[in-house]
Amino acid sequence: MISIEDYVKSNRPAAVTDMLLRQLPDAIALWREAEPLPRGGRLVKESIMVDADTGIVTIKAGAGGMASPDADDVKDYGNIVAGLLAQLPYVNRKVSQLVEQCRQGRFASMGDVMIAVEKRKSNAIYIPLVAVIVLLVALLAWLNA
Repeated sequence: MISIEDYVKSNRPAAVTDMLLRQLPDAIALWREAEPLPRGGRLVKESIMVDADTGIVTIKAGAGGMASPDADDVKDYGNIVAGLLAQLPYVNRKVSQLVEQCRQGRFASMGDVMIAVEKRKSNAIYIPLVAVIVLLVALLAWLNA
C-alpha cells in the first residue's frame, strides 16, 4: 500500500483519473459506513492508501476532527481530488467541472457524486448506438428496394 500522492506520481493519468472517479468515492462511502461519525472524523489525504498493483483504495479509520458525513465528505473529496489532479500533466475538462461542483457543495452525498460520474460515462454510448441503428435501417431499406 502506498499513499495516494505516490500513486498519482507513479501511474499514467488515465489510470489515476479512473481511480479518483470510481475507486475513491466507493472507498469513502464504505469508510463512512464502517466508521460512524463519532469515531470517523474528516476525510484527509494522508488517510487514503492505494494498492500499487491493483489501484484499490482503502481509507484508514479515524482521520481528523468531526464532520457531517455527507456534505463535508463531498467537499473534502473535491478538495483532495483537485489537489491531486493539479499534479497531472493534463486533465479532462468534464472531470475538472465535476470536482469543482464537489468543492462548491452542489452534491448532497457521495452517492450523488457516483451517479454524476456514471452519467458522464454512460452518455458516450448513445452516439455509436444511434449510428449503428441508422446504418441498420439504411441497410434494411436498401435490401427491400
